[in-house]
Amino acid sequence: MEDSNSLKTATGVKTGYKKIPRSTRRKKVFFVSLASVIFLVVLIVAVYSTYQLYKMKDPAYQQKNAERVAQQIVSNVAKLIELPPGTPQVITVDNAETIRNTQPFFEKAVNGDQVLVYPDQAILYRPSLNKIMNIGTVNKAPTRTTRVLENKDSSVDASVEK
Repeated sequence: MEDSNSLKTATGVKTGYKKIPRSTRRKKVFFVSLASVIFLVVLIVAVYSTYQLYKMKDPAYQQKNAERVAQQIVSNVAKLIELPPGTPQVITVDNAETIRNTQPFFEKAVNGDQVLVYPDQAILYRPSLNKIMNIGTVNKAPTRTTRVLENKDSSVDASVEK
């Protein structure tokens, strides 16, 4: 009696393998191909994500991104009010509670507000509402410089206000 696991080929040689039905082979090829495609997609996403993370840590990219965000904020504010000429310094309010107590200009400020500082004017802008919260003038505090006046016997420090 012949072994059920062995088959005769066309030449009459017995083999130890069963003949796999064609539908089973197609399913196996399909699932192997599908697994390969899924693996490649995951690999591509991982490589792309790593590249983006590396790029985001680059100081040049951070500077470019900050300039782009500042330009967008200036553009949004320009739609609401006529801005003075020049490029403003854009500052984000991080600790509104503290600054509210020290400067009256920031009485309506909340964390995340943007301040556009021009040489003579400051604008408090709230991006979440697309609204200007306050406009004020910039007070230039007098700067103190110290110069040394020399005398024969001693030197004297004198503060001069500009």
